[in-house]
Amino acid sequence: MDSIAAYRKEIRMQVPHVQEYDPSPIRPIPDGSLDGAIFAGCGDSLAAAMLAEYFSGWRSRAADPSDLAEGLAPASLPPGRRVPYLISVSGETAANVRAAGAYRNAVAVTANPDSRLAALTPGRVVPLDFPRTGVSTAGSISFTSSVLACLSLVNPGALRTLARRASSVFESAERDAAQIRIRGSLYILGGAMTYPLAMYAAAKFYEVLGYDARHARTEQFSHMEVFSAHEGDTVMLFEEPRGRISDLVCSLGKAGLHAFCVSPSDSAVAAGGCDGDSGSAGSGPCTDASRVLYYAFLSQLLTLGIADESGIAECHYVSDARMRGASNAAIY
Repeated sequence: MDSIAAYRKEIRMQVPHVQEYDPSPIRPIPDGSLDGAIFAGCGDSLAAAMLAEYFSGWRSRAADPSDLAEGLAPASLPPGRRVPYLISVSGETAANVRAAGAYRNAVAVTANPDSRLAALTPGRVVPLDFPRTGVSTAGSISFTSSVLACLSLVNPGALRTLARRASSVFESAERDAAQIRIRGSLYILGGAMTYPLAMYAAAKFYEVLGYDARHARTEQFSHMEVFSAHEGDTVMLFEEPRGRISDLVCSLGKAGLHAFCVSPSDSAVAAGGCDGDSGSAGSGPCTDASRVLYYAFLSQLLTLGIADESGIAECHYVSDARMRGASNAAIY
């Protein structure tokens, strides 16, 4: 099985995985300890860590594991109250392993109980248990599983409606992804909850397609990245197109950029844009946690669709052995 075929299969495994997910083996972080929890990870896992920060009500922190390994945890936290939750699907990411070595109370969030990370956190492992194809591909179900574990730790109540909504959310994302067209360089913008998902989406464009994509916070884009954009480039906002967001879409369109919001909310279809153009794509109302699924699914399905249209059989990171070698040398 080639890696694009495996990517397609794992994307579709997610709905039954969410529907069957059982959070009960994971003990939630006690309310009094949330302020000391620091979630860390690399790549997709950093996006999951940032979502843990958001869903904890900003009480937990998200960090780069290299900063933790170098003793750069938030100074406002007394050392005894800092508890790193190190997210690594493989359990072999060097930065996470170094961070685990620096903290005796570190907790591993991993799918590999035999990994170096798990060995450094005996008795403190949050298991990631999800089906896979056995073929190395861009992270899809592994990311979903990491997010579910993080929500189980910081806000298990947020999981309450996910099983019931997973199928309809997937269908909405699939329908919306099919309508999106990307041209030129791509900028993916997001806010408080959606910025980690914009980062995740950009990662799929890198890994699957080798595409020139960038992620930015919506507010910061107008201060910085906008000046690197050229006429015809695409700006995709993971935002509801209303108020200032609608005004931004309109301004970017007048500047010659292909700008639009992607949102799962019914209201997004009717709001935003200018000159009669809604400037949006989206369908179906969503709760916060359902929105996470929507944007994750949409990012995966959008890149899969482009790969199919281009006749690509292997993910870019698989076919580009030179860059994969450089990546592996830095990561492991």
